[in-house]
Amino acid sequence: QPDQLGITDSIQDMTCSNSNDGAIYLDLEGGTQGYDLYWTGPNAYDRSKHLHDNYRDSAIVLPAGLYNIAVTDTNGCALTHQAQVDAGVKVNILLTPTEYGLYNISCNGLSDGAVLVNASGNGSLEEFTVDWTDSNGIPVSPDPNGRDLSAMPAGTYYVQVTDTAGCFENADIE
Repeated sequence: QPDQLGITDSIQDMTCSNSNDGAIYLDLEGGTQGYDLYWTGPNAYDRSKHLHDNYRDSAIVLPAGLYNIAVTDTNGCALTHQAQVDAGVKVNILLTPTEYGLYNISCNGLSDGAVLVNASGNGSLEEFTVDWTDSNGIPVSPDPNGRDLSAMPAGTYYVQVTDTAGCFENADIE
């Protein structure tokens, strides 16, 4: 009689919360060679595969979530397996403008607005890359600390913060 059908998985979680680079690698054991696999998962993930003479399968470029894998061997022996791909670290951005009452500059026409950046993700804030642009997409130079803005006129500013793993998030402030 064949050995009991079994599955061992190896999971690669997503690098970033928005990267969809998760992966599941399966090793099948036992049963009778010739396996039908049916995968389901988040975002209507649906995949079928037949393995003739192979005991391995994988699914890559996966978003976070729970994946169900049903396996049936040539003799009709079946097994179900679940594998969880976890989301990576999310970059969180907190922008704090200077405030002059209800406004972010002291007087009409002055350039004394400022924005402080705080962010979390992989690594420390000092290691992050912070890129600012104005409403026309023109790069804006940050303060010497490489993050914050000062001496700015009124307007809308956009920031992209990239952490040490290459994960990023965008935000804007007016």
